[in-house]
Amino acid sequence: MAGMPIKPANADERWLAAEVAAGRVADFTVRSGNEDELIDIRGEFLRELALSAMRPAGLGIRGSRITGILDLRLCELSGPLLVQNCVFTAPLDIAKALLIDIDLSGSHLPGLDGTGSNVKYDLTFISGRVTGPTALINAVIGGQLDLTGSNFINPEGNAIDAGGARIHGDIFCKTGFRAEGEVLLRSATVGGQLVLTGGTFTNPNGRAIYADAARIGGGMFCRTGFRAEGEVRLLGATIDQLELTGGTFANPHGDAINADRIQVNGNIVCRAGFRAEGEVRLLGATIGGQLSFTGGTFTNPDDLAISMDGAQIDGDMVCRAGFRAEGGVRLLGATIGGQLDLTGGTFTNPLGYAIVADGAQVKEGLLCGAGFRAEGEVRLLGASIPGQLSLSECSVINPDGFAITADIAQIGVLRLTHINPESSGKVSLIGSHTGYLADDASSWQQFSIISLLDFTYDRVANTGWSPKSRVRWLKQDPEYRAQPYEHLAHTLRSQGHEREARDVMIAKNRRRRQQLNLWRRLPEYLFDGLLAYGYRPLQRTLPALILLYAVGVFLFNSARHDHAVIATRAPIHQAAAAGTADRSASARPIVATTHCPPDYPCFSPWAYTADVLIPLISTHQTDFWAVSGSTKVGFRTTVYSWIASALGWVLTTAAALGFTGLIRRD
Repeated sequence: MAGMPIKPANADERWLAAEVAAGRVADFTVRSGNEDELIDIRGEFLRELALSAMRPAGLGIRGSRITGILDLRLCELSGPLLVQNCVFTAPLDIAKALLIDIDLSGSHLPGLDGTGSNVKYDLTFISGRVTGPTALINAVIGGQLDLTGSNFINPEGNAIDAGGARIHGDIFCKTGFRAEGEVLLRSATVGGQLVLTGGTFTNPNGRAIYADAARIGGGMFCRTGFRAEGEVRLLGATIDQLELTGGTFANPHGDAINADRIQVNGNIVCRAGFRAEGEVRLLGATIGGQLSFTGGTFTNPDDLAISMDGAQIDGDMVCRAGFRAEGGVRLLGATIGGQLDLTGGTFTNPLGYAIVADGAQVKEGLLCGAGFRAEGEVRLLGASIPGQLSLSECSVINPDGFAITADIAQIGVLRLTHINPESSGKVSLIGSHTGYLADDASSWQQFSIISLLDFTYDRVANTGWSPKSRVRWLKQDPEYRAQPYEHLAHTLRSQGHEREARDVMIAKNRRRRQQLNLWRRLPEYLFDGLLAYGYRPLQRTLPALILLYAVGVFLFNSARHDHAVIATRAPIHQAAAAGTADRSASARPIVATTHCPPDYPCFSPWAYTADVLIPLISTHQTDFWAVSGSTKVGFRTTVYSWIASALGWVLTTAAALGFTGLIRRD
């Protein structure tokens, strides 16, 4: 009759009722003496006992087979419920029940429905097994949810659905835990830790863990022994810290971890032993501490291994020695409050971008130091790095494309030194600016092409550089542009290296000359040869003048000894000798000898050469002496006079104009 209490059907049920009434746990394994023999207890009778059991003991049973349905839906129990090492023949229903404490450790169930249930203290299910769906949707647990070592098998659906649940303590799915099917924690709230270390979550081609918008106050831990086959999804979740060191996330044809818009108040740590097969997504993530990937392995060949567009990291992002990414690492528009330290990390994506960080802001520097290796393009378009971008002792390899692209980037210090010889590819720094360019010539030579249009810097390293090596650096840009030469010259001049600056400007004009046709090149060659485009007026003209002067002194001295130098005003002086007996002597011209003639200026080959060669100087030697071309020596000297006079005008005029800066090719 409805409403009548259910009476014990046999001796076992009577014994169970007595044990419960006495406040003891009814252990049927002890009663039967055989742990493998299970005693049948009706579910409806067990329900009757549970409703009548009082605190503090409540209902405790161990080692029985519960036949039929144990239906506690909408029930309110006054004492705890302990059903350990039991086998249920039908799902356990505690939906919307009010429970003090429940322990199902070691039990096997075909299903568990705890939707909307309220457990004041703990829900414990250690080393148990469920072969159907487990529902804890919107459940409230005032203490811990401990599922350590239990198996939840429902491969075609949800292994566990705890969407919207509120667990005030910790959730433990530790060593031995196994879920076949999806585990849902969407919009769940966990006041303590979510510990999944040692657990296995299997849902290939689907979601292994679905925790969108979950709030986990004490951190999520998936350390050594954790394995997820399928996507681990944490969209919009809020977690105190995320510790994944040693965990394995396998979803090779999709997202291994999808944590877009996640908010982590502390650190995200994926260190040694961490492995992700598939994309790890942190788009728009907010991380209050450090993001450490050192020692982790991220594998998603020919696609993105890590994507962090728009992420904000208050601390450092560290991918040091032992880190390996097979696939692209993308940081578009990301903000990193500390350093981005990639020293010793390996980034492999030979057919695409090894690292792409367009528009990223890295406030304390990007370090790609010793051991860093990138196969594929490293792209930093429009990045802002107020600290230093260090590319020292690293390898950047992309022989068929750009190894480094940092166009329109703003960099505090660009350090490119001791690049490994295996580095290859092209470099583009178009429109970028750095406060200090600390580099060496041998490192740049590893790259085939360097695009330097509008690349500017406030200071440039000069140690270990020569003007020729700096010019070779500029020539690695295959297209002639004036700006890189002019900016380098300006910077060198501002640092007090005037001679090096002039060498750069000369090289600029010679490079420009190569772009002209033959007829326009001819005057350029003359300009270069005479004045080095106005930057070396004395260095070019003075040696030529000295050489011409030395030749002139030699020739005029030889002409004097050959009696080929004659006085041009001799008749004036010969008048004094008109009364002499030797009329023929008075008719002969006066010739220059080593001795000065009487009443006539002495001939000096040194002064005479100066008069002929340098138009701005006059010693009046040419007013009193001339060279006769009647002898071979005199003829050669006369020809020299014509040539030297013309060249003298050209050289001295050019030297004067160049020295005063009136003529220069800028």
